[in-house]
Amino acid sequence: MTDTESARIHILDTHTANRIAAGEVVERPASVVKELTENAIDAGATRIEIRVFDSDCCKLQVSDNGCGMSAADMRMAVLRHATSKITSADDLLSLTTLGFRGEALPSIAAVSVMTITSKTADSELGYTMTVDAGKAAMPQEIGCRQGTTVLVDRLFYNAPARKKFLKSPRTEMRLITDTVANLAVAHPECAFVFRHGNSHAITTKGGNDEVAAILAAYGRNSLQDMLRMALHEQDGMQLHGYISAPSVSRSTRDQYHFFVNGRAIRCRELYAALENAYFTQVPTGRFPAAFLFFNLPPQSIDVNVHPAKLEIKLRDPESVRRLVESAVMDTMIRMEYLSAGTADVAQLRTVAPVVPLPIRSDREKAQQKWLSSEPVHMTQMQLRQAFNSGQPELETSDFASSDTYKRPTRDSVSYSRSNAADDDTDKLIEFIMERRKMLQREMDQRINGFSYSSLRVLGQHLGTYIVCSDGFDLVLIDQHAAAERVNYERIAAEAEDRPVDASMLAVPISLSFSYSDHILLTENILKLRDFGFILEYFGDTTYVIRAVPSWYDGSQPENLLFSLLEQLRSGVSDSVKLRREELFLAACKKSIKANRYLTAQDISGLFAQLDKCHNKYTCPHGRPIALRITENELRRRFLR
Repeated sequence: MTDTESARIHILDTHTANRIAAGEVVERPASVVKELTENAIDAGATRIEIRVFDSDCCKLQVSDNGCGMSAADMRMAVLRHATSKITSADDLLSLTTLGFRGEALPSIAAVSVMTITSKTADSELGYTMTVDAGKAAMPQEIGCRQGTTVLVDRLFYNAPARKKFLKSPRTEMRLITDTVANLAVAHPECAFVFRHGNSHAITTKGGNDEVAAILAAYGRNSLQDMLRMALHEQDGMQLHGYISAPSVSRSTRDQYHFFVNGRAIRCRELYAALENAYFTQVPTGRFPAAFLFFNLPPQSIDVNVHPAKLEIKLRDPESVRRLVESAVMDTMIRMEYLSAGTADVAQLRTVAPVVPLPIRSDREKAQQKWLSSEPVHMTQMQLRQAFNSGQPELETSDFASSDTYKRPTRDSVSYSRSNAADDDTDKLIEFIMERRKMLQREMDQRINGFSYSSLRVLGQHLGTYIVCSDGFDLVLIDQHAAAERVNYERIAAEAEDRPVDASMLAVPISLSFSYSDHILLTENILKLRDFGFILEYFGDTTYVIRAVPSWYDGSQPENLLFSLLEQLRSGVSDSVKLRREELFLAACKKSIKANRYLTAQDISGLFAQLDKCHNKYTCPHGRPIALRITENELRRRFLR
């Protein structure tokens, strides 16, 4: 190997390595706030003050009353991989602190001008030190209070490429607000003061008051229609929190707030567990809201899978899933609503527990009627009349106990070799089989002309599926999906006739938003007006809804506004999509639910309306309305 070839690989200088490490940890101003605040919490602080001085979010400060640092610790803290949280690799298996990598301070210092001021409890004087682009000066004595203050100025001044990829100042400010809100809720034992300029964005009082912290961080409406989840324990794991009632849902997962051992985290397994628990409780494509607080054994989670520690990996996700599902189901049964009118009052209103409907007894009655009914044996004359018309001419009794229609066979026409009518019977059966084939071919070609009203109702299964026959095949119809399609096309037609205009409310609605949503509202106020909302700013973070879109016929327009904000927060402002989703939701709420037995008149009316729909084969969410089981399939299943 020549010297030229060996020179291709070299060691990066310290400054460049620090800049690269900073790119992993310090993605934006919100990352700085998160890292510094977590350090303050690990330092035992009971009060943390966060300030953003400028509109560009490039000058930030985090102050705490924690244990503080000595001059030696201060010098060591700005070196890479310097930490007081762990001493060996084994400590990674049982982490109890928020930070542990030892990269936060040096990474921030590498792309800013950082000033650290700190004092310990047993020291008369504190120390201050400036670090410019990773180069630290000597600590100087200074008079200050106990704790640590970190001032970050000119963020990304020496990394213009990273600064260029930041979002708008309002968006960056909203991300900082969301970060502080998550930290404040995750640690209600600590008092938080978050100021933007001279305004107080978030203020919590500490004292382990979770409800007060949530209301202060996310607004007074954040716990509206929420259920209190009592403490649930299982296999050394603990879970408590607040979840939305089944009648409340969102269009995105933005209202998922999961906290594991004091960390606000993202975890697909936990998302799936929550959605499984709400399966059939909320419409397809809609999501619940939740504040869930987990206390898991440190060795059961891995927090070292993301540079900013935003995601975790579960060692036994199945156990956690069972815990979530059992806790959610138990909470829905007890239905304890949280009264969250003010941050100072958090009383529970206990309503009567949900009593399951007597589905079993209804099923047993229907099954008993079904089993006790006698099958019909048709004469040759009846067979001729039935198949000449294409439909069996039988009188239908009550739908739940309808006489079963028996397909013609040699036995059903009392076939016998000694009978004088043997030849007529054989000819009749051949005629029937030929006509069946002809009708089957016709049915294959008449998809667009399929008629639900022409079906013969045989019964209802589980109060959910309508069992029918078209003379040859069995047809199972999902009554809820059918009603959804009917209601959606009716509501959509009514909405189509109304312009996207504002309809004034008789009684205006006052809403208090989180500071993050307040920023989002002011940034998109023109879009909201074009959508049909008229909002009036009422001071602080309070708005009054004066008018709503003219097409909206729901009883809670604030929910429509929250859905629109969720779309805007996720970067989508497609009013057509949101309008369609709201129509889906309205159609679902007004539709026949499962586990409900219908009368023959109900079914007849539903089929007549379904036949008038433009699309009568799927519900608005794309699920099939009808399922056909052919005679060939039945023969195959019965090995005939």
